This record gives sequence, C-alpha cells and structure tokens, in this order.
Amino acid sequence: MWLSEIKKAGRNGVIKQGCVTIGGSTAAVMTDTERRNVDLCMPGGYLWIPEKGKMALSVRNDNGEQCLLGYTEIKTPEDMEPGEIRIISAGGAEITLKNDGRILLKGTVFVEGSLYINGDEIN
Repeated sequence: MWLSEIKKAGRNGVIKQGCVTIGGSTAAVMTDTERRNVDLCMPGGYLWIPEKGKMALSVRNDNGEQCLLGYTEIKTPEDMEPGEIRIISAGGAEITLKNDGRILLKGTVFVEGSLYINGDEIN
C-alpha cells in the first residue's frame, strides 16, 4: 500500500520550461499558468536573480510549490572545455575558471579588501 502511495505522489511533481514574466528576487514564471513569488533554487554560495523575458527551468513539487532552477536558453561558448566554469552577467562581465588553473576576468575589476599577488600585498 505505501509503495503505491509513494508512486502516486511522485507523479504530481512537474518540470517545465517557462518564461520569466517578473524578474527579480520575487520572480514569476509562465508555463501553462503564471506562478508568482516562486522560489529560486541555486547551488550553495551562488546568488542569481532572474531577468524578465528569459526562458528558465521551472519545477513544481507535490505540494504545488514552484521553483526556478536557471536559464535554459544559454548556449555553451565554443572556447569552453568540459570541466570549466563560467559565470556571465547580463551586462557582459565574466569569470572563467579554466582547466589549466587560470582564472579569466572580463569587465572592470574592483577589489574590496587587501590584494595579494604571489604572497606580496599590493597597495
């Protein structure tokens, strides 16, 4: 009996692609209906605020709660290799962690706090 209940409950969760209709930390997404104030799901330590008009992956759990996981329309840049990580902002700033140990920064860089290069503090 309890196995059939678990199976039945699992069918209620839905994963869909939808359009972000309200951007920001209190985002809304349109799949077959619009859901407002959806939760944002991100890896630990990473903060993301969705933009209006972007396509995102939306997950609804068994309780009907909606969560946005991230954009679905981003194409992998040709210069990236498996295992590399790139963070890209809407304004074009980028941080790329390369497999060879390099960290590439694109955009204007501001440093708050102390800056050390090869163990030496730069003033």
